[in-house]
Amino acid sequence: MEILIVDDDVAVRESEKKILERAGFTVETAGNGLAAFAELQQRTFAAMVCDIRMPFLDGKGFYEQVEEFFPDIANRTIFVTGFAAEDDTRRFLESSGQPFLEKPVELVELVDAVRKMVEKG
Repeated sequence: MEILIVDDDVAVRESEKKILERAGFTVETAGNGLAAFAELQQRTFAAMVCDIRMPFLDGKGFYEQVEEFFPDIANRTIFVTGFAAEDDTRRFLESSGQPFLEKPVELVELVDAVRKMVEKG
């Protein structure tokens, strides 16, 4: 099962990739929403792990585009953010209805969230 990680922080992206690969997933990564959107045009993913704050196309804008063009994968998105307490971010996360994890993400939590999302289908 392929998972897409979207995060502009290389260290975060790589650590999430390693832990998910160890858990048995195939993982692709993208450094921002634009690159991730290009990936979605090439293949489908069982789930996505997406940061909120990124350059070029942030998590909110990316999610809105995915909802419009790839609604099936939009429903398989897990957000990660270090800004969940900020009003705008909190409102977006709540309105999306998608699960989210706060940075720094506990890697066990990440694996559990991805497994649940994949099982949910």
